[in-house]
Amino acid sequence: VTSQYTDAESGTTHTYFRQRVNGLDVAYATMNVAIAANGRVISAGGGFVPGLADRLRSSPVPVLTAEDAVRAA
Repeated sequence: VTSQYTDAESGTTHTYFRQRVNGLDVAYATMNVAIAANGRVISAGGGFVPGLADRLRSSPVPVLTAEDAVRAA
């Protein structure tokens, strides 16, 4: 969940999500859901990359040590 708010007038809650894999945000992978005061989903939009975590089964392995990264900066 990246943000959420409830409209005081309508009672609709708007929730925004961003897909993450291995601690990294996935570009253009966002969703939003609007939920009425009675709990019913009014709308949902956006999209995540399906199966991405399974395709990237291993954690990313750093190519540089922390010291090498500082030197390269």
